[in-house]
Amino acid sequence: MLWKSCLDLVRRTSTSPSVQNHIECDEYCDVPFWKRKRYLVFILTCFGFLNIAFMRNCFSVVILEMTAEKNIQLENGTWTLKREFEWDSKMQGYILSIFSYGFIITQFLGGLICAKFGGIRVLSAGVGMTSIMTLATPVVSQYGYKWVMALRFLQGLLEGPGYPCILYLVVRWACIEERSRMTSIALSGVYVGNVLNLPVTGAIVVNYGWRAAFYIFGSLGFIWAVLFVIVVKSSPEVDPFISLKEKIFIQQSLSSISHTSSTNYKIPLRAILTSSAVWSIALISYSTAWGGTIFFNQLPRFFTDKMNLSIDEAGYVSAIPFIFGSLSFISSGLLLDTLIQKKILTVYQCRRHLSFLAVFVESIFIVIAAQMTNFWSFIVLLTLGVLLEPIAILNYTVNIAELCPVSAPTILSIATSFTATAGMVTPIFVGYVTQNKEYLEWQIVFYTISAWCLVSSSIYWIFCRTDIQPWSPIKNNDNGSTVNP
Repeated sequence: MLWKSCLDLVRRTSTSPSVQNHIECDEYCDVPFWKRKRYLVFILTCFGFLNIAFMRNCFSVVILEMTAEKNIQLENGTWTLKREFEWDSKMQGYILSIFSYGFIITQFLGGLICAKFGGIRVLSAGVGMTSIMTLATPVVSQYGYKWVMALRFLQGLLEGPGYPCILYLVVRWACIEERSRMTSIALSGVYVGNVLNLPVTGAIVVNYGWRAAFYIFGSLGFIWAVLFVIVVKSSPEVDPFISLKEKIFIQQSLSSISHTSSTNYKIPLRAILTSSAVWSIALISYSTAWGGTIFFNQLPRFFTDKMNLSIDEAGYVSAIPFIFGSLSFISSGLLLDTLIQKKILTVYQCRRHLSFLAVFVESIFIVIAAQMTNFWSFIVLLTLGVLLEPIAILNYTVNIAELCPVSAPTILSIATSFTATAGMVTPIFVGYVTQNKEYLEWQIVFYTISAWCLVSSSIYWIFCRTDIQPWSPIKNNDNGSTVNP
C-alpha cells in the first residue's frame, strides 16, 4: 500500500528521534484542523461522557420533583397535598446509591472487558443500553422503587466499563506528543457534565416536567451511541474515512510501539498489582477523588452551616470551583504537550514534578481557604487550588498508557475502582467529624484533604515511572518517553 511505502521511506531517512519528530510536525502543519480525524474521535468521546454524566446524575435532581408535595384536586372538588411517589428519605437514599454499586463492579472489570470486546463496542453499547433504560425509567417507576433500584443498578453495571475506554482510544488514536490534550478533551466531558447537571436538569424539570429529563437525556445518549459506533473505528489502520496523510502521521508517531494482539495477550495482573508505579498512580488518584467528592457533595452543606447562605445560594457558589476547573482541562492538556514538544521538560520531568507541584500548591490553597470566614475569600482560594488539579489528573492518567499501552485500560480500571471507594467513605467521614457543625470540625475536614494531597503527591513523586515496564509485552525502541534512572 502507498501509505506503508511512504512510512518506510520516512523511517529510513530519519536520523534521530528528535529529527523525526521535527519532520512529522513540519510536514503535518498544513493539514486543516477540521480534517483531523483523531480530534473528531476525542470530541465525540467527550460528548459521550457528557451524556453519561447527565444520565447518571439527573436522578438526584428529578427525584426531588417526583417526591415533592403538590396541590391535587380530588374527585369531590377538594384540594389536598399529595406526592406522586411516596418514597421516604430512606427509599430515596437506596435509589440514588445503588447505581454506585453496579458501577464499581464493572469498573474493576472494565479493562478486561475492553481487551476482550474492544473499547469502541464497549463504550457505544454501554451508553446505548443505558439510554434505553433511561427512556424506560418513567414507565418503570410506576411499578415501585424496587424496580427503579434494579434499573439503576443495571445502568451502573453498563456505565462501569466506559471510563477505561479513554486509554483504549489514547494508545491507538493519539500521537505520542498529543496524548495529554486528547485525554483532556475526552475527560472534560465528565467534569462539564457534572457541573451542568444541576442547572440543565433543573431547567428541564421546571419547564417540561420530570419525565422530559429522562426522555431528552435518553434520546441524546442513544443518538450518540449510534453515531459513535459508525464514525469511530478501533484504529486509524481500519478507518476508511481518515486521510492518508493523517494515517501516516499517527502511524509514524506510534511506529516505535509494537501492539500485541489482544487475542493472544495475557494481562499481567500479578505484575500490575505489585507495581509501585501503578499503586502510586492509584494513590494520587484516590486523593484527588477524596477531595473532589467532599467539595462536590459537601460544600453546599458547609456554606449553609457556617457561611449562613441559603440552599440556592450555596448550590450556585459551590459550583464555581468546578466550572473553572472544567475550563482548565483543555488548557492544561495543551500546556503539558507544549512543554514536552518544545523540550522544556522531558516526559518524566513533566509527569513527576508538575503533578507534585500541582497537588502541593492545591493543598496549600486548601489550608489557607480553611482559615477564611468570608465565603467569597474561601471560594476564590479554593478555585485557585482546583485550577491546578487537571494538571495532575492528566499527568497520571496518561502515565498509565506509558507504563503498558496494551494493559492501559485494565490498569486504569483497577485504579479507578480503588478511587471509587472514596465516594463511599467521605460522606461517612464528614458526617462523623462535623456532628456539632463547628468551624473547627470543618477545618479538620479540609486539613485531611490537604494531608491526603501532600502524602499521595510525595509518593507519586518517588515512584513515578514513564518508561514501558518490564512486565509489558510491548517492546519500546523509542516511544518519546524518558527512561527513568
